Amino acid sequence: MDADREWEIWRAWLGGQPKGETIYAQVVEMLAFRQIWDGCAIVHEAAPAEVKSNATFLLWVRWNYARAQGLAIRRQTDPRSDVISLAHLIDRVWRYPTIMSRERFRALQPDDDFPLIDQWFDELAGPGGRYIDPRIPAHDFEQLQATTAKVRK
Repeated sequence: MDADREWEIWRAWLGGQPKGETIYAQVVEMLAFRQIWDGCAIVHEAAPAEVKSNATFLLWVRWNYARAQGLAIRRQTDPRSDVISLAHLIDRVWRYPTIMSRERFRALQPDDDFPLIDQWFDELAGPGGRYIDPRIPAHDFEQLQATTAKVRK
């Protein structure tokens, strides 16, 4: 396996901006839908009693929000190799832990001399190592699958 090529694939999956078929774009979309839902709840609370008595519109909005978020969660927790998802990325990090190195992490930071870079890497990847401890993404993968099992079903 070409480590540099794999690293670039991971970075492309994550995305640098919230656009395209990237994990970043899909998470931003989920957050935007949440803001819309929160806005609808505020409008509904301020609505006159006559409007509140007919819940058809609110039920329709609630259904669409729940459906959109459920599909987004299912998409991000899909570990198949033919999709770009958080689960697929975590699975790859677990399988190929030497790709996620302290050196690559440092290179992502705007200031390589910033003293907290190594501390951040240790918090994410395990203390003192050159690479991520594969047990960390393996645990993250299991936790992601367990906490979303009901939604995926």
